[in-house]
Amino acid sequence: GVSAIEKFQPIFSGLRALEQSRNAEGPEPLFASYALPYPISVGTLKAGDWASTVPERLVCEGRYGIKLGEDLEAARAEFEAAMARIAAGDLWLAEHPPEIEWWGGQFAPAVTAQDHDIVESVSAAMAELTGSQPDVEGVPYGADMRLLVNEGGIPTILFGPGDVRQSHRPDEFVPLDDLLLATRALALTALRFCGFAGSEGAIGDRPR
Repeated sequence: GVSAIEKFQPIFSGLRALEQSRNAEGPEPLFASYALPYPISVGTLKAGDWASTVPERLVCEGRYGIKLGEDLEAARAEFEAAMARIAAGDLWLAEHPPEIEWWGGQFAPAVTAQDHDIVESVSAAMAELTGSQPDVEGVPYGADMRLLVNEGGIPTILFGPGDVRQSHRPDEFVPLDDLLLATRALALTALRFCGFAGSEGAIGDRPR
């Protein structure tokens, strides 16, 4: 028989090549701190049903990183074209091309301009509370921000306490000092954004 695992090898190599080409032009300034801002990740791989038989079927599932401002249909078309080229380079895959299915959570990219009032207001609040200007950067993971920005037309940022590397894992936690700082920053932002406190206003001041 023909091993589905062996035929996956050129496909996997092609995915790595596609990942490199999509990141070759360099990231948006908001993603400058990431070595790989637009990753292609194979998260699961299932093949075969018995140890002593040639695996006739392989299913892989993964994530396809989308760039800021990139059209989703164009991104899918680029992926599918790359898979077609890979299959065309193998005699067996040319006659049995891989089937591609777009499923599950699909998170479109979203961005709010760095000079928007909400970005500058939160940054100013953090700078006053900490004494230093906070970093403003993008993140490569999916978030509901896309719905507020893309569907609702609401300028949005991701802001909160803790380190995202501690989330969605055993012993997930947020330091209490970080939680208090974020709470103060949000309160100060709300007061100023709504016009209840001037530049000299402090948390707890009564509106004047």
